[in-house]
Amino acid sequence: MRKKLNKTWGLLTVVAFCLLLTSGCDLCPEPITRHNFGNVYVGTTAETPQVCWRNHSKNALEVVGIPLSPLGGPFDMNLGRPFQSFVVQDGNCSPYFTFTFTPVQAGTVTGEAMPQLISGEGRPQALELSGVGVYQIAVGGLIIGGGHINAGDALDFGSVIFPGGAASQQRFNLVNMTNQQIQADAVWSKGSQGFSVVQPAGPITVPPLGRVRVTLQFAPPAVGIFTDGVTFVDQANAQNMAGTAVVGKGVRGE
Repeated sequence: MRKKLNKTWGLLTVVAFCLLLTSGCDLCPEPITRHNFGNVYVGTTAETPQVCWRNHSKNALEVVGIPLSPLGGPFDMNLGRPFQSFVVQDGNCSPYFTFTFTPVQAGTVTGEAMPQLISGEGRPQALELSGVGVYQIAVGGLIIGGGHINAGDALDFGSVIFPGGAASQQRFNLVNMTNQQIQADAVWSKGSQGFSVVQPAGPITVPPLGRVRVTLQFAPPAVGIFTDGVTFVDQANAQNMAGTAVVGKGVRGE
């Protein structure tokens, strides 16, 4: 009986080893194999940590591209120049890359960045990507709403003449749902887009179970469409945060 069990376990070990080899990859991403961007304001951009692909095969592998899916989707490679093919020697890692997520609408998106090898050279593994495009964020004990906020839309400042036009202002409530006073800092996703907090001066103090009226302003830095996101974050507990995507347009005067 013991011999029979030993043979059975031996066979299972061989099968498991074969499955491991089958599921392995010759070119594997590191230090991560997947990245979740989390909630990202529509019109703003989040970035992955640096990622390379290590060659675990016994041959040099030539990478001729790293296409992203879905095609034309919100994921992109933060390259800044045309992609150039490269060769990864056995045991070595490719150059490091970062990838971005710029949602254009609300909702969850999944995709991947998959190195493309010369046909038949090896088995690459994709870097899995996911993220959620949002217009508003409300986490923990802070809520944003009322005034000019419309759930499911960016806070729109409309068109402002550049240069010299009167700045556009929008208002809403920042609500504290906790029993403790909250002091919140305003954090901009991009910055330098012409948006600012006018009132109250930061940090914003929100009383327990109370609210504060917040006024934002948009003065365009140039002609064009500008987007950003502002998040109000509790100084004492970053798990309390609320914010909104914002959009405004700079136009030429008649």
